[in-house]
Amino acid sequence: MEGEKKQRGRPRKETATDEATQKKRDYQRTYQESRKNKITELNEKIKECEDDLKKMKAERKELREMARKKLSDIKRTKQEKKSNKIPM
Repeated sequence: MEGEKKQRGRPRKETATDEATQKKRDYQRTYQESRKNKITELNEKIKECEDDLKKMKAERKELREMARKKLSDIKRTKQEKKSNKIPM
């Protein structure tokens, strides 16, 4: 049992006696394998996109804070200029 690989799922069927059945089985196996690979590939892409989105959101948050700070600075300087004017 040490050297044996544990099978997942149900065991493969024996090779078919007729060629058509065997072709169908082979096609199904390759189709399932390619589908598994495609799903894995797409999951990786999804993960990359989610990471990029997190980065963009963080950058957006920083930009918003910077804009708010600049706006409040501009507002404060305008108020200071108003209060520094001497009425005639």
